[in-house]
Amino acid sequence: MVEEVRKYDTIGAFLDDCKTYLMQNECENNLILGICNQNLNVPIDPEKSILVAAVNKSGTIISCAFTTSSKPALAVFIPQLDDAIKPLVDYFIRHQIQLEGLNGKSDVINTFLEHYPKPMIQSVKILLNVVKILRNIELVQNSELKLASMQDLPLLTTWLKNFQIDAGLLPLWPDEKLQATTADRIQKKLVFVLVINDERRIVSMAAIVRETDNFSLIGWVYTPPDLRNKGFASAVVHKLTDLILNTRQRYCALFADEANPTSNKIYRNIGYEPVAEYLDICFSSS
Repeated sequence: MVEEVRKYDTIGAFLDDCKTYLMQNECENNLILGICNQNLNVPIDPEKSILVAAVNKSGTIISCAFTTSSKPALAVFIPQLDDAIKPLVDYFIRHQIQLEGLNGKSDVINTFLEHYPKPMIQSVKILLNVVKILRNIELVQNSELKLASMQDLPLLTTWLKNFQIDAGLLPLWPDEKLQATTADRIQKKLVFVLVINDERRIVSMAAIVRETDNFSLIGWVYTPPDLRNKGFASAVVHKLTDLILNTRQRYCALFADEANPTSNKIYRNIGYEPVAEYLDICFSSS
């Protein structure tokens, strides 16, 4: 059934072939589309980056994988998961590409794992949530959503590190990458903080972590332990969602760990509803 697995040296070439298929389920494929948008004008190392697509004999792309690290995101465009996934697995094995993990819809990842004989050290089930109707809820009084500034960089870099630890995101980023990424997002006006006006104190943060043609994805939602259970996370997510829907994009979505009842309750109360289930997998290095 599969004619070839194409490897791409540029994101532009990859999108020329794959974007039409990815946009058929834009929200569900937000990870690949968002990474492409973030890196479209950035030169990539074709020896380290993975940009591949499986093509059947009629010339139709049936699956693809993309990452700029060694933890690819996967997308499938036909119902026959085994037919779509096995060519990608064979490609990775044949070219001795060592994967640190995988990210994708649960059924896609489980099919991949049936053919990829490498032990896991972690499997996290995450839910993709889309806001259907932004609900009017009681928010923290005297609070304001503001763009983060470079003066906030030390604090927010520490918060991002703590966010990754709390969320169990592996592998953890080194401090240099944490600071560089936080600074880059602040400079691009994608990081927001919740400020209590009478104290002028930052109490919570959230960021726009990815964008596709019609969606913004919220992430980096973090409140320090000593400030939790005060409504700050609800306020920062609600206010940022409202800002996005009124000034930036048609739709807004976010991922949440299925095993975290607190965050899931917050998002449901705001108006987010789960639309798909994903797995984030980390493989053993041995």
